[in-house]
Amino acid sequence: MTATSLNVRMASKALYSSWCYHETYNTLFDCGEGCATSLTNALPGVERLFFSHGHGDHTLGLPSLVGCRNAAQGTSRNTETMAEHNKPLTIYYPEGNDLFDDLFAFCGKRYDHWLRYKLETVAIGPGFELQLGKNLFVKAIEMRHQKSAITLGYVIYENRTRLKKEFVGQNIPALLKSGVDRNSINESYRANLFAYCLDSYSIVNPQEIAGCANVVMDCTFLNKEDRTDMTHFTLDEALTLCKDVGVKHVIGAHISPRYDYNDLVNTDYVTFINPHKVNNL
Repeated sequence: MTATSLNVRMASKALYSSWCYHETYNTLFDCGEGCATSLTNALPGVERLFFSHGHGDHTLGLPSLVGCRNAAQGTSRNTETMAEHNKPLTIYYPEGNDLFDDLFAFCGKRYDHWLRYKLETVAIGPGFELQLGKNLFVKAIEMRHQKSAITLGYVIYENRTRLKKEFVGQNIPALLKSGVDRNSINESYRANLFAYCLDSYSIVNPQEIAGCANVVMDCTFLNKEDRTDMTHFTLDEALTLCKDVGVKHVIGAHISPRYDYNDLVNTDYVTFINPHKVNNL
């Protein structure tokens, strides 16, 4: 499987900037520098932003995004068009991290007096879930990066229904006509559609991304020997974890700048993010 037609725009270069916008769900993950200038006309569509952790390469694009999104909304003061143009933005971030307090304080001091849209910040922890649409949710999952603060990954999933295994291949219309209850032959299941897992050296419960169609995965180090401290996955560790839980396709990101991107080889299973440009997936 490949990562074609995901409707995702993303940039990721370790130490410099990482962000990922899933336009289908109007959802942005992280906001490193350059995010706003790369999204340009798509900015008004961003309805929610989920931060993974407080490091600058994942957060310092926020002041620009808040201001540029305000400008991109248009200048209308007509009350009939305000609701259409001035869509609110909600920012979700890991609880207990004072780096975000400082960042939000700066944005408030700079923009509060002239923002035309509602800006809300919500502290969350592992297990937090938000409904995006009918049967569609995003869930925060616990990851390990550094001991100093909580790091969160995110999974977008859909609750679906399928036939129970014992009924596959049977004449379903005939069963229903005979009086068998439809609910007794179906079962509910969670279909993981997309996951964002930067930065991390461990996903506390890998089953949270089991069977996921596409996972953005921390692949900072190509060689274990290059890692001096336990803060990021190696490529082998990331791919092994994903294969063990049945992930269908990996988007390898956050590659260390010590490596030459041209040495990376995309396969049917893994697509590497080019650290030198915005990637359209």
